[in-house]
Amino acid sequence: MTKNEINIKDYFVLKWQPMISCNYNCSFCCQKKKKDYNIDNILLNSKLIKEKIIGKINSNILLSMSGGELSIIDINIFLEILDNLYSDKIKIIYITSNFSNSSEYYNKIYKWCFERSIEFLLEISFHEEFTKEETFFNKIKELSFKPCNIQAVVTSKNTSFMKQIKKRHPEIFFEPNYFELPKNIDFDFNDEELKRNNNKHSNENFGKKCFQKQISVKENGEVYNNNCKLLKYGNLNSNVKIPSKEFYITCSNTKCNYCNVQDTK
Repeated sequence: MTKNEINIKDYFVLKWQPMISCNYNCSFCCQKKKKDYNIDNILLNSKLIKEKIIGKINSNILLSMSGGELSIIDINIFLEILDNLYSDKIKIIYITSNFSNSSEYYNKIYKWCFERSIEFLLEISFHEEFTKEETFFNKIKELSFKPCNIQAVVTSKNTSFMKQIKKRHPEIFFEPNYFELPKNIDFDFNDEELKRNNNKHSNENFGKKCFQKQISVKENGEVYNNNCKLLKYGNLNSNVKIPSKEFYITCSNTKCNYCNVQDTK
């Protein structure tokens, strides 16, 4: 299954960002300043998510996990986290990674999912500042499955290199640098790549009614309707109140990460 083959309307989307720590320090990164992570807190939160959120959702679930970089967690502990989260309601686990760990690491996650009839989708990103092209793409060949999406960020400084990468690997989704206007980057982005970038700066869904069938859990345990944080549902360490039914909310954000927008009207 590829990213575009997912019918997001068929799932309740549960997004969890266990930590923002990362083993890379990309020049174009738009995330907050990196910091150490507390594995005990992550393990505790995984149990609380199962109890306070997953246990109260009466739909098939797409569990999306991202960092930071999740693969810096020891694989045995990561599988323990998945054990804590496990429910037969989870039909897809979607993980975003910089693909810096070994192919064996990701294959073990795939095996865990396969044994539980869960679709494992891995989205990986190529960062030429920290890995070689040959190393990155040879590792893909060692996987027991195909990544659902491969991304790379194009900046005004790496355009020559990325043009060559596009010739050799046209399957990559090329993301314009968040801090630059695409028109100032000498690269031929396609319409989809430009659309997602444009929404981060000028939200096409502003003023529309956005369907709420998703939950976003942050590193500190705070629970929101989505990454837009227009509604807060509580904190894992105290009370979490999950809406009893699906609903629409009028979007008031001028910017949108366009993450799992299921429907607007």
